Amino acid sequence: MPEPGIVKINTDGASKQNGLFSSCGGVIRGELGNWIADFSANLGVGSNSKAEHFGILYGLELAWKMGFRKVQLESDSSAMLELISKGSTTYHPHFPIIQECRNLISKYWSIQLGHVYREGNYVADWLANLRVSLQIGYHLWDKPPDGLSLLLLHDILGIAQCRIVAF
Repeated sequence: MPEPGIVKINTDGASKQNGLFSSCGGVIRGELGNWIADFSANLGVGSNSKAEHFGILYGLELAWKMGFRKVQLESDSSAMLELISKGSTTYHPHFPIIQECRNLISKYWSIQLGHVYREGNYVADWLANLRVSLQIGYHLWDKPPDGLSLLLLHDILGIAQCRIVAF
C-alpha cells in the first residue's frame, strides 16, 4: 500500500494472438488499498510493449484528471518504465506515447515510478485482459467490474498469486 496521502496506480498491458488483440488496464487505489477508479482499453492490433505504454499513459492521465498530485505508479514492465524515465530516440516505434508520458510526469506533481513483479500486479492484469468483452476504445468504470472486488480484497490482505515456473 502507498504511504499516507499518496494514491497508487497499477497498470498492465496485454497482447494476444501475435498482436491481433492488444489491451491495457489499470487501477487507482488509496492508501488503505481502497478502490478509487479503474480503466480498461481495447487497443485493437498492437504489440505488448505498445499496450504497456498505453496502460501507463492512461493511468497517469486518469490520476491527473482526478486531481491527484502525489502518485505512485507501478508496472510489471521494467523496460517500459526505463524508457519513460530516461526517454527514447524519436526512432522508437512508441516514441509519441513515451513522450506523452514524459510530458505528464513533468507536470507539477510528485510521482514515483516503480517496478512490481507480475504476481503483485494481478488486479491491473485482470483489467488489461477484459479486452475480449469490450469494444475498441477506453472504458472508465464507475465501480469495480464484476469479478474484480475479490482480487482487490486479496491484494489488500496480501494474499499472493503464485508464479508457475517450468523446469
